[in-house]
Amino acid sequence: KRAKAAGMGVLATCHLGDTWTSPGNQAKPAAWADLDFAGLQKAVQQYVGDTTNALVDAGVTPEMIGVGNETSDGVLFPDGRRSNGEKFAALIQAGCSAVRAIDKNIQIMLHHHLGRSNDVVVAWVDNFLAHNVDFDIIGMSCYNEAHPGDWKTNFDDLAVRYPHLSF
Repeated sequence: KRAKAAGMGVLATCHLGDTWTSPGNQAKPAAWADLDFAGLQKAVQQYVGDTTNALVDAGVTPEMIGVGNETSDGVLFPDGRRSNGEKFAALIQAGCSAVRAIDKNIQIMLHHHLGRSNDVVVAWVDNFLAHNVDFDIIGMSCYNEAHPGDWKTNFDDLAVRYPHLSF
């Protein structure tokens, strides 16, 4: 509420786990451990929707919601691993659908941890687009450059390749 009162925007990221999630740490929450795939989709939609609604009800409508954190390798392992692109995309879309149902003006961000790695980010985004995931922003962490200018090279390519997405 203080951020909003100060005229700042709010980004809320919905981690899909009981603890911090990162590329290699995408364990299902304990309460979801025994859910089948349809149950996982419903749980993601419910969690992201409940979180978004709680923020809206508190007068803190976020400008942006992140569905998952550092989802480079997938979410809710093993079901949503990146190697199963269709299921990975379906789980992410479940969260995106929840946000859209609440407020179409909230931007949806998906987060990759390798902002410097063009081929990896492109394959990841292309999977979401191939499965009609409804999102607005490519969020990327930008850790140390592997090669001089690799962030800029990636950003320049993404801006041309995906003009309808922000990052």
